[in-house]
Amino acid sequence: LAEAETASDPHRIAEIQMRLIDIDAHSAEARAASILAGLGFDQAAQARPASSFSGGWRMRVALAAVLFAEPDLLLLDEPT
Repeated sequence: LAEAETASDPHRIAEIQMRLIDIDAHSAEARAASILAGLGFDQAAQARPASSFSGGWRMRVALAAVLFAEPDLLLLDEPT
C-alpha cells in the first residue's frame, strides 16, 4: 500500500493495484478484526502488541494469522 502511494511509473502502479485486488488488501483490516474477534480479542486487545500477551493468547494470534491466509486445509494437533 505504501508503494502504491509513492509509485510514479504507470505500469508499476497498475501492477501494484492488480496485486492489491488479487489479495483483497482493501478488506484486510476488517477481515483481521473479524477473525480476532472470533478468537476472543476485543477491540482494545486488537490494538495491543502481540508481545504483551501470554503464551496462550500468542497462540491465538498465530492461529488468526493462519486463518487470515484462508488455507484449504488446516491440521491442528491439540484438541484444546
